[in-house]
Amino acid sequence: MGAEKFAPAKGGIPVVRTLSVAGVIAAYLVSVVGGIVRVTGSGLGCPDWPLCHGSIIPPLDLPTWLEYSHRLASTALVVIILSLVGLGYRHYRSHPWVWRPILLSLGLLVVQAGLGGATVLTELHPLIAAVHLGNAMLLLAAMIFIAVQVHRTEYGPLDLPGRKLVWGTVAATYLAILLGAWVTRARAMLACNTWPLCDPALVLADFPAAINFIHRVAVLIAGLHLLAAGPTLLKRPGRIRTVYLLAVGVFGVQVLVGGLALIYQMPPLLRGLHLALAGAAWGAIFYLGLLVWQPAWPEVVRPAGAAGKGRSPGWVSYLMLTKPWITALLLVTMLCGMLVAARGLPPLPLLLWTLLGGFCAAGGANSLNNYFDRDIDRVMVRTRRRPLPSGRLPPRAALVFGLALLGLSALIFVAFVNVLSAVLALAGAFYYVVIYTLILKRRSPQNIVIGGAAGSFPPLVGWAAVTGGLDLIPLYLAAIIFLWTPPHTWALTLVVERDYEAVGVPMLPVAAGEAET
Repeated sequence: MGAEKFAPAKGGIPVVRTLSVAGVIAAYLVSVVGGIVRVTGSGLGCPDWPLCHGSIIPPLDLPTWLEYSHRLASTALVVIILSLVGLGYRHYRSHPWVWRPILLSLGLLVVQAGLGGATVLTELHPLIAAVHLGNAMLLLAAMIFIAVQVHRTEYGPLDLPGRKLVWGTVAATYLAILLGAWVTRARAMLACNTWPLCDPALVLADFPAAINFIHRVAVLIAGLHLLAAGPTLLKRPGRIRTVYLLAVGVFGVQVLVGGLALIYQMPPLLRGLHLALAGAAWGAIFYLGLLVWQPAWPEVVRPAGAAGKGRSPGWVSYLMLTKPWITALLLVTMLCGMLVAARGLPPLPLLLWTLLGGFCAAGGANSLNNYFDRDIDRVMVRTRRRPLPSGRLPPRAALVFGLALLGLSALIFVAFVNVLSAVLALAGAFYYVVIYTLILKRRSPQNIVIGGAAGSFPPLVGWAAVTGGLDLIPLYLAAIIFLWTPPHTWALTLVVERDYEAVGVPMLPVAAGEAET
């Protein structure tokens, strides 16, 4: 039997490469805005979580908007990571050095959200704040690792001279950042009021001074490691030399700004710049570490003609029928409807039952979409690895599974929420499966304009679950999603336009061309 090597094109999938770079930028911005929040004392500008002063649009004062901007940047990062999870499962799940870091980034994101809430609820406890920043740096590192891996053009191992010194710098820099966060939250910035040294008697007698001094020692160790790697790395032409010089420059300026901040009694501007440069130095040094050491990708070989079969456990195939990354976004909009209706967090049982019912409704509709589109999914490159076209599940299984999920959704909503939410959830599923999938998708260039209204139902369901009725506010939320869906979908269609053209689906870029779109 023949065999085929299974690997993405050299340099990765274009949309994944773009998202990975966007993820690095978003992760860095989250840490920078978070630093500004810390140094300006705006961490309690939003005293509740996940809303701000009990609403989506907070009051117009600086501390509130700084903290709220941090949450908005975090939301952008959430969307990017969820998109990477979906695309990573489709294109990279055979490659552990991409797929596992993507899953790790999702886990770190969940932890980061929880720590953010804990930071507010514990009123900025130094230990929680330090762990919060440390997790943010790990998330930034994970995004850098993903970006480097999906841009690789050679898949062999890389282990260059200087690796141990660079990774020693990475470890010491991370420790320094953790200790710096502790010093900031404990208001121990001036515990050692001289720089770069500190009075030994003060260090031995005062815990904040000791932490401050250990922070400086960690910075010194990181700097010495980085400088020691110079003679080796500067001999290498190209990117390694450039990134090394960048890392040294950012690290040096960051240390200088930290000293100036102490000399000038910690003005907010210098403190904010110090924190922003710390994140930049961490990113540059971690990236440098990946330039001198990278793991080898395993060679994935499987029988020719058996693509997809036997590669995933059965439950994973059923889960993929629900299109979990799309379902997750729908649940987020449903949650928004609930939060606005309740002006805060609704009762936990109601929240959980509503989200479970929403998952079943969206998952059931997506499963039926898989069933009805299995013929074109087999032809389109981006969908041919789904459970039905790949042969991992028979079509009948998707049909039965989808109907069962819709029935379970109705039961959950009626029994534990209310009848109106059940009606709205099933109406959204019907609209997606019948109006969009069966009637419009293959017939009209306006398919996503009209059919995209299916995505507007979740906030209505969330509002109805809390209030038992509807009014203009949830309709405004639904209208926002309705207006956002077509341009968002058309932009994605431009990337895979040939797929839709091959199966005769008249998406606007196919029917009218890129310029008209």
